[in-house]
Amino acid sequence: MPNSDWIISSKYQADPSVAGAEAQWRSSPKLEKYFMSDDLEKTKLRKMVRTGIPDSLRGELYARMLKLDKLNEYEKNYEIALSRTHGTQIPATPLPPTFGGRSYRHGIALNAKGTAIVEHVLCILAHDFPNLEYCPFVPACVTLLAHHMRNEDELLAAAVSIIKRSMAQSQVMSSSNLSKSSSSVAIGEWAFFPTYRKGVKFMFRAFGNLLHRTNRKLHYHITELHSSSPDPVWASWLTSLFIDVFPQPALWRMLDCFVLEGYKALFRFGVGMLLANRDGVMQQTDLAGVKALLTPENPVFKNLAPLCKAADGVNAARAEVRKLVEHHQTLAAISRSDDIHEAQYRFQRGLPKIVGGLSDTGTGSSILSDEHWIALWSWIPPSKRVEGLELLFTTKEHGTHVNNLFRRTDDRAPLILLVETTEGAVFGAFLSHAWPGEGERTGEWYGNGETFLFTLEPYAKLYPWVGRTHTIIETESPDGDLSESAASPSSIYTADYVRDRASMFIMIDKKQIYIGGGGSGTGLFLNETLTAGDTGPCQTFENAPLTGSKDKRFECHVVEVFAFS
Repeated sequence: MPNSDWIISSKYQADPSVAGAEAQWRSSPKLEKYFMSDDLEKTKLRKMVRTGIPDSLRGELYARMLKLDKLNEYEKNYEIALSRTHGTQIPATPLPPTFGGRSYRHGIALNAKGTAIVEHVLCILAHDFPNLEYCPFVPACVTLLAHHMRNEDELLAAAVSIIKRSMAQSQVMSSSNLSKSSSSVAIGEWAFFPTYRKGVKFMFRAFGNLLHRTNRKLHYHITELHSSSPDPVWASWLTSLFIDVFPQPALWRMLDCFVLEGYKALFRFGVGMLLANRDGVMQQTDLAGVKALLTPENPVFKNLAPLCKAADGVNAARAEVRKLVEHHQTLAAISRSDDIHEAQYRFQRGLPKIVGGLSDTGTGSSILSDEHWIALWSWIPPSKRVEGLELLFTTKEHGTHVNNLFRRTDDRAPLILLVETTEGAVFGAFLSHAWPGEGERTGEWYGNGETFLFTLEPYAKLYPWVGRTHTIIETESPDGDLSESAASPSSIYTADYVRDRASMFIMIDKKQIYIGGGGSGTGLFLNETLTAGDTGPCQTFENAPLTGSKDKRFECHVVEVFAFS
């Protein structure tokens, strides 16, 4: 049974019991062997947990899955922790931190005593983990656990174990010299949830990637719905651990998996929830409708089977998050290695100042995150970094025709052109010169060597003009041809070669945009409706396809143009 001292029985809703389940858990001959494993998720325990833990055994089994017996007494003694947190005067109703999340004081089924214990545990965690400044998952996590842990010591120990295993570095120690985690994680990773602001952003992006990979139409529909929030709609679902989204029976089944699998359970149940409600979600015309649909009163949640079946079918790999972390590290490395020799630019900001932007997001762009801007801004010519940026055109607001783009950005230079594809690739170009006038768009190449191409997703890479990166000589090589292929570039080019075949920067021809020419391909091409294009190797920039894959053709999800001001 749940902790009867801490809950209001009339408000508590157990998940449906399975006949003989408790006896099976207690009599399983291999259960002890499973619990001795260093990685419980790789044992058959995972299958047992996914079928549901009996309500009467949850507190006991949670303690074993989290290996609370491995913690020091100092970490799990509630009374001692209260004294070191509050001193001799322990308040009856403390003011708990929310760690950037929200309070669940009147949520679910806790009574006044249970609520007070949760608030005290949150205060203890804030004291013992002073670096835990932004972790909005913590209040929800402690609140859910309080319904099932058998006493105060086990509740505190469970929270400590989860937080320690979620810290960004292995063998994390709090300022109170708490013991090492029994299950250390690799540097840059976390087991249950991220414990720093950027990590939380990575988690939201990783969930979006998983949803896109699982059901592209559903992902596209949700992301197209307008929102003034910089965070996606699933941000509140994940940080609340689905409190106020799932009914209690579904919460307990999710919590079973979360204690064993960590954040993967949140991903699986989140995507599973959307799949189980796909028809209803696809009918919504705004995010308010989506949020109103996904509540505990939703009829789809009355029977747990469809939700659990959909969640079980979702493959949430840790490699997705690891890939995002590595990508962030790549972006950070690029910005740190920025080669600026001019002393007057040494203290320039790493992010542009967005002025008069059209976007509701803090970055000024519906395409780029702060990490993207850090990388891109490090590639911008130093003399331009002292200026701000203004979003002049976006297909989300100004339509999908190149004439609108030209009209809104006329006579402005330089420009930053950004493209996000329907497959999630992000790339673009820095354009040194303004677009030619309406009567001058005759299909001739123009621009200079400040122009460059770049990719930001799925990886970050700069493609500058070859004249900046290669040795230029005046005489022809003995074989008379130093480079015909961007796939196998030479490190030395003749001046004639660069001038005649590798200085094709920008061209407008019949309302179509070409950036980067030479050889058999165009670095970046956009059609006149800004709905599609292609990208391939060109001699001017010696770039790979900007999509980051073998696919040269792409469909545009969003196109944006920024100008300096």
